[in-house]
Amino acid sequence: MNIDTFCNAWQNYFAQNKQYPVSIDWEDDYQLSLPETDLIFTSIRQFQRGEKNEGVHLRKKAGYALYGDAYKPLHQLLETYIREQQNHSVLLERFMKQQRIPLMTHHVLDIAFRKIRRISSFDTEILSLLVALCIAQPYYDALKISSRSRVLQQVCRQILWNEKQHRYFLVSFLRLGFAKRTPTKVQRMLAAQKILLQGAMRLVWLHHYKVLTAGGYTYRSFRQTCMETYQEMWDFSLPQVKQEPHEWLFE
Repeated sequence: MNIDTFCNAWQNYFAQNKQYPVSIDWEDDYQLSLPETDLIFTSIRQFQRGEKNEGVHLRKKAGYALYGDAYKPLHQLLETYIREQQNHSVLLERFMKQQRIPLMTHHVLDIAFRKIRRISSFDTEILSLLVALCIAQPYYDALKISSRSRVLQQVCRQILWNEKQHRYFLVSFLRLGFAKRTPTKVQRMLAAQKILLQGAMRLVWLHHYKVLTAGGYTYRSFRQTCMETYQEMWDFSLPQVKQEPHEWLFE
C-alpha cells in the first residue's frame, strides 16, 4: 500500500467525519428510570473510564523505528484518531452528568489493558487496541437499546460509527508496518491478538453481561459478533474508506 494514498484517504475521511457528527439532542430532558439506571450504572462508568486517555502510552512509543521517515504524516493521522477516540469519553461523561451518574476513577479491566499496552511494542499495542474496538461493537449496540434515552442512543450511534472506521484505520495503519516485519513475526503477533481477544471476551461478558443481555445478546451471540467484527476488520481494503456519513447516523 502506498503511504501517500493511505494518508490522503484517511485525511479526507477524518475531515469529513468532523463536519458531519451525529446530531445529539442534549436538550432532551428524559431521565433514566431506576431500573434503567441500575442496569447501566456500573457498566457505563467502566466503559467511560476505558475510553478516557486513549492513546496515552501509544504516543510514547517510537513509531519511527518501524515506519522510518514516513512516520511523520502517519503520526499526525494517529493524533487525529486519538482525539476522535477521546471524544467518546467526553460524550459519555456529558450524558452521565445529565443523569447524575458519578465518574469512575479506576477499574480492574482498565488497569489490566493499560498495563498490557505499557509493556507492548508500537504495533502490538495497536493490536491490543483493536481487541478493545472489536468488543466495543456489541457493547455499544446493546447499550444503545438499554434505555429509552434518545441522548444515549445518539451517543452510541456516534461511537459505533467512529469505532467501525477506527478499526479500519488501525488495520490499514498496521499493514504499512507489517511490510517491514517477517511473515513469521506477523503470524505470531496475530496469533497473540486472537488469544488476547478470547480472554477479553470472557472478562467483558463477566463484567457487562447485564447490559449485553438487555441488548439481546447471549454469551454465544456476543462472542460471534466479536469474532465477525474481528474478521470484517481484517478483510478491509483501503478503497472502502467512507468519505461521507451513512444516513442512519441522522435517524
